[in-house]
Parts: sequence; structure tokens; C-alpha cells
Amino acid sequence: MKKTVSFFVLASFGWPALGQRMPQYWTTTRGDGASTRHQLHLLRPPYRTNSIDQIEAAQSSPFGYRDGATDRAEHMYFGWENGVARHDLNGLNATLLIAGPAPAGVGLWRALAFDPTGDQGNGSLWVQNLRSPLIEVDLSGALLTVHPNNGSEVAALAFDDVDGRLWAQLAGSGDIIKVDTTTGVVVAGLGWPSAFPGATGLNGTHDGTRHVGATGTDQVGIYDIDGTLVVGPRPTPFGGSGIAVLNGPRCAGFICGDVNCDGRFDGGDIDAFFISLGDPGGGCRRPPCPCAVLCTADINGDGAVNGADIDPFFLALGALGPCQAGG
Repeated sequence: MKKTVSFFVLASFGWPALGQRMPQYWTTTRGDGASTRHQLHLLRPPYRTNSIDQIEAAQSSPFGYRDGATDRAEHMYFGWENGVARHDLNGLNATLLIAGPAPAGVGLWRALAFDPTGDQGNGSLWVQNLRSPLIEVDLSGALLTVHPNNGSEVAALAFDDVDGRLWAQLAGSGDIIKVDTTTGVVVAGLGWPSAFPGATGLNGTHDGTRHVGATGTDQVGIYDIDGTLVVGPRPTPFGGSGIAVLNGPRCAGFICGDVNCDGRFDGGDIDAFFISLGDPGGGCRRPPCPCAVLCTADINGDGAVNGADIDPFFLALGALGPCQAGG
């Protein structure tokens, strides 16, 4: 079935008022292979139609990207039946990170969760394809851990920074359970019934707000970690499949507009701000802007640092308007 995207209204989606901190998510959508392409779309308040093509290697896939993951600092990860792609947090600079199907008989890179403690602190990916084993791989795709299937048919995963375990979304029902990464078994007493039948994507708890974003059949929403639905479920006009959180704890302690990281937002940030506009990766690796530019120079909070931030920057500098970088 053909899936396309145009726009939808903030009020209809139910996001909080502008200026309130809320996770921002990229969701995947699949084209029909003829007139539309597999893409990523940014969900944030207000909704923006940031439409980024999925990596070329995924364009021949029937579904394109499945579930998503993020490393909380620089990158998002999306898998399909023949590889894993990595994007910058603004959706750009996509690369083929891992080529070929997942090891240990898993095959499809269906459910992804990024573990910042994995591979001796270098980061790893947890993966499960429905009733396959639960596996952990390093960022080259080499197998690190294999747990036999625990009886769960898993469509999506999310790593929990607090306890180091995995939230898992069950295929079909969309119910949420907790899985121990050291044993692979289901943790008793943790989880909740889903508001999202037809589970397809899950991500969160390292978004700085202890929220979990989930997708189901053409709908999306956000839970707190007690299972209370705090946003949604809301219909998505483009048929969300995978999901990856954009902003996170990396923004904690940063001051919106303080691009030179001297602890103040003032005229001293102007030069650093304009240097950041020439850095599409959002890293601003040249002085005088040493800190996370998506936290300080993304003034309108749309997940990119570009010309659209210029007017909001000077309005905020003159105390004439809000500054909401980093969400």
C-alpha cells in the first residue's frame, strides 16, 4: 500500500505547548517503490516535514528501515533485512554501517537497541527478529552475545540506561515487557499492556525524560516508564514503522544559544553561531564552538542547525522571543 506524507497539525497530534521539553523522534515510512521512496520523518513540537531519504542500500527493500536506535550523542541506527544504516541526529550523513543480514540466524535487523556500555564501552546493538534468538553485536556487526529465544515474539527493543536491561515490544499485541541482558529472560512484574497493536517500533528511556516512544499500525505515542500513555496514540498519516529518539541527556546543562560554551548566551556567541551553520553534522568541530551544537545552536529546535535558526537566534538574543534549542 502506498504511504506518503504531507503535513498534520500540532493540535491534532497532541504534543505539549511550544517551549516545553519533549522527546523528538524520527520515524520511518516506506514508499511504494514507484512514486515515493523509503524515508525518515521528524516528529517534534511543532511537527515539521523534515523528509530524509533512507540510505540507497535500503531502497530496494520491500519495507526499508524497521526499528531504530540512537547512541544518545551523535548517531541514529536503522536496520533492514540486509544491513544497518547510521545517520547523524539531524538525519543527514547516512552511511552503511553493517552490510549483510544479522548473524546467529537472526537475519532481519528488525529490533534494534543501542547499548552505550556494550563492547567495553564502545557501544553495541541488541537485535531480535520476532522469535529469533536475542543477540548483541558490535558496531561492525560481529557477534558478542547470544541468548536463546525466551518465548517472546519481539518486534522492537529499547535500552534502559538506568538498569541496563531492555524494554521489548511484542509483535501483534504491542505489549511492553522487560528483558534481562545478562540472561535473556523476561523480568517478572515489569511491563504494561500496549496502546499500539501491530507493534513496529520502540525507542527511549535515554531521552532525558524517562519516556518510551512507540509505534504501531499507523499510530505513534509516548509512555512514561510506568506504562502511562502521556502522548497519543495519534494517527500518523505516513504509516510509522521504526522510531528513534533524537534529543537526550547530552543537552543537560547546556544553555540554549551559548554556542561558545562560556556559560552565557550573549553577543560573544554570534561568531560561534555562524561557524556552526557551516557544519551540517551539528558537531561544530572547529573553535570557538566546542560543545554540542544541536543543544546550543539549533535555536528553533527542529533537529538541524541552518539558516532557519538565524532569526530565532537574534530574537532570543534580544530577549524578544523564546530560545528552545535541544528540545
